[in-house]
Amino acid sequence: MPMTTRPSKLRERLRGLPSLRRLSLPNSDDPLGLFGDGPPWWTISKGKPWQRPSSSAREAKKRRDATVFKLRWHANHVALLAGNPTPTSLAASALADKLEACAPPRYPCLSGACPICIRAQQRWFVRDTMQVLRPLVRDPRYRPQVLSLVPEFGRIPAGSLSAFDIDAFLVSMREALKACGIDHYKLGLDVSLNQRAGVKSPGFWQLQLWGFFHKPKRGWPTQLKALLNPNGGVTRPVEVKKPDSLEAAAAYGVKDTFVRRLSYLKTNLQREDRGECSNTRGRHLRGDAWVELMLFLDRIGLERRILLSTINLSLPPLHSRNDPRLGGSK
Repeated sequence: MPMTTRPSKLRERLRGLPSLRRLSLPNSDDPLGLFGDGPPWWTISKGKPWQRPSSSAREAKKRRDATVFKLRWHANHVALLAGNPTPTSLAASALADKLEACAPPRYPCLSGACPICIRAQQRWFVRDTMQVLRPLVRDPRYRPQVLSLVPEFGRIPAGSLSAFDIDAFLVSMREALKACGIDHYKLGLDVSLNQRAGVKSPGFWQLQLWGFFHKPKRGWPTQLKALLNPNGGVTRPVEVKKPDSLEAAAAYGVKDTFVRRLSYLKTNLQREDRGECSNTRGRHLRGDAWVELMLFLDRIGLERRILLSTINLSLPPLHSRNDPRLGGSK
């Protein structure tokens, strides 16, 4: 009598095969599989106790549903407090409708605030970056490096994101990089809300660019720091880091999770070799600040989350559509 494999054991074996666990069939509406679960894959926080695999399409959909729920809740809450719908409540409600209608791969909403579409843009960015890096890393002498840029002119008072000129910001970044001889780069845009513990202040938004670049000759860091941080308001305006994972480093700048960075004074009482120092802890972004950021991300669109030095791309990145209810042209 032929032996048969129990269904539970068969499922267990299939889970151990990445190619089957994340199978993504070709689709004419999504030729690169950006909205699917095929490659590229990477590990987030690799080597740390909290490491985890890159998000799946199902996880992105759950985050999208949660975002829609939160936007609707805030829209109703603001309107209830005001006694009437307000511009913010109407914009939040319209954005919730837009995200809820997202049906990739044929009908994606392509909003800069949509976790599903941000994930697709992130996967495009990783794929395109790796097409450039993969031939280079075959040379054992090549050392890929990540550039972190925190410009002083990327600080925006909380509550003022709606008036911020993102195009002027990106032009200033391009000019600063060009002035320092940095001609080749692929950078992603991240945003965080920075606040100080014990200070009654809404804080400020900080824009950061992160990604791979071709390192020019000596002297560029000092010049770039002077251009990005003329008044010395930023602690580390320019940093160069060695990535643990090329894919994860590329993906970091186009992530869809955003935090509130709370700075505080660490006393280090338990250490005799160290005195007081400033430190930062990450906190969840909630309330009006979260809504403000979602509306900002939708306004700037997916295309302004990336800063590229070349037009020779494997495939053009995703671009957001206009929505008159959300302010017209982006």
